Amino acid sequence: MPKDLPGTKKWSISSMANVPALWDISARKEVYDLLVALWPQLEEDARNALVERIAAGPPEWMSDHLPEADRDQLRARRVFERLRIMQRSDPERPHAAMEAELARLRERYPQWDIAPGEQAHFSFYSQSGWRALDAVDDKRRLQAMTPAEIVEELAAEQREDTLAGWREMVASDWEKMMAVLRDVADRTGPDAELWTATLWGLRTKAATPTPGEDVLMLVAGIDDVLARDPSVSSAAAYVLESAASSAQFREMSTEDFWRAFDTVVPGVAQDDTNSRRPDDHDWVAVAINTSMGNLALAFLNALFASRLVVGGGVPADLTERFVRLIGAGEARHRPARVVFASRLSYLFAIDPDLTRLHLLPYFRWERDETEALAVWQGFGWQSHLDPLLWNEIKTEFLACFQEDRINQLGETVGPLAQALTAAGLHIGLDDLPRQATQSAIRRMGPETRAGMLHWIVGALTRGDDRAVDPDAVWAEKVKPWIQKFWPRDPQIRSTTEARPWVEMALATNEAFEDAVATVSQFIHPGENDFVLGELANSGHLNAHPRSALRLLDAFLSPNAQFWAFDDLRRVLDSVLASDFTLRDDPAFARWDGFERARA
Repeated sequence: MPKDLPGTKKWSISSMANVPALWDISARKEVYDLLVALWPQLEEDARNALVERIAAGPPEWMSDHLPEADRDQLRARRVFERLRIMQRSDPERPHAAMEAELARLRERYPQWDIAPGEQAHFSFYSQSGWRALDAVDDKRRLQAMTPAEIVEELAAEQREDTLAGWREMVASDWEKMMAVLRDVADRTGPDAELWTATLWGLRTKAATPTPGEDVLMLVAGIDDVLARDPSVSSAAAYVLESAASSAQFREMSTEDFWRAFDTVVPGVAQDDTNSRRPDDHDWVAVAINTSMGNLALAFLNALFASRLVVGGGVPADLTERFVRLIGAGEARHRPARVVFASRLSYLFAIDPDLTRLHLLPYFRWERDETEALAVWQGFGWQSHLDPLLWNEIKTEFLACFQEDRINQLGETVGPLAQALTAAGLHIGLDDLPRQATQSAIRRMGPETRAGMLHWIVGALTRGDDRAVDPDAVWAEKVKPWIQKFWPRDPQIRSTTEARPWVEMALATNEAFEDAVATVSQFIHPGENDFVLGELANSGHLNAHPRSALRLLDAFLSPNAQFWAFDDLRRVLDSVLASDFTLRDDPAFARWDGFERARA
């Protein structure tokens, strides 16, 4: 992942269907967009893991059809491009392992680099076959040919390279493209492969105003036989998503868009790839990489552009299209339901009756476990709650946190857990059953619980209203939430959760002493020296030295393997400077002696 709505994609870099999403050629742009956005934000451990995964290369079976020499070169090129994209996105923070791998690849292939800017995000390798790096530039060759000559090339038995070059060049010469499409149709009838390559090539052009309208008119006028071909309708669905998610969409003809949309729907509804099941339960990855999912994304973005008002309802013509996309439980329509689930709050706010009738039933676990898993993953992709929606879904929402479902929800359980926190803090403590909520938290893994706590830290430090007093948020919302819902079981405490507990206390001002007394009982001491620096730089050492010492004693363990002794010394010296009587405090004496003994 990540594709946020509207306009950007959240990608989950995990396996979907048979091709791991990180290496899926058809989703190259989305993957590269995500890597560029993600890389500068990652901490060192996450960077190490991502580089290691990319350097391992794609699965060998993805290139089994190629000669051995080409196979090795293709695998190397795929690794090179992803690492180079990431390197270029954050030049100020070089990563040693990535630099070493790129240097190794450049030694083997000194001529390699990637295209400038976003050009590098678009395909160099065709979907119909890999184009060797030293191959003739088919795009330029076709640009120099007449339409009649291109038609002859396309009539050849071996035309994979021609189609790949055609896909690259179509957006640059509209008149030639139209002439070729007409001539091929006159000569051989509907050519699904040619139309598929054409539409993929026009995908980015669809995002620009006037040419974009031409593309929409082209899609709207596709022959019925072609429109029902899954490969053609799939490519057309991606074109519509590209158009609807562009900043210029409001300048385009909505009439042309909806005509094109209606042309594509029947073929997409027959596309069997929409019914595929993910290997790792990642239904969001399936949704954003299928024609039905992208058609639903196009619909939603067009809906956003129409600026509907809360409670105003969805217009009748769009309601009909919405219902068609949701389907009547068919597996082929599931990607659309996942996409719509990601904007459940928006849809419910605009038209609660429509949403309640056609979408909410799929969230019921007892109705269909697979469907519920899929749409709850979709909801977690863009989770947002409001009181009215919460009343509709809270029972099924809490049912997500059954142990077997937590495992199947995968990474989505994190955002869902944070939504559970938000429900208690912002909708109201009384709206959450205590025992069910505690049981849900108890079943979560340490990383998920830590994510909930990090969300609370954010509520204390980055509220929408900058005038909000963190002490008031602590006293009125956070502390009552912790006291009511956080399990007391010692066995579920972990060092993973220690950092947000400490940061939660540090985020307060005059409530620091109360916060330390509250959170200390939940902290598991261990490898937590990484928060020593935050404590050392905190004003609490001067304002609340005794509580600062209590906090340090709660999260540090003398048995930890790694130490930031300079920070420990700074904390101890600052505490003592603020309150000399702490010299005789057992905790101070213990840590002072520990730090001095290391010399």
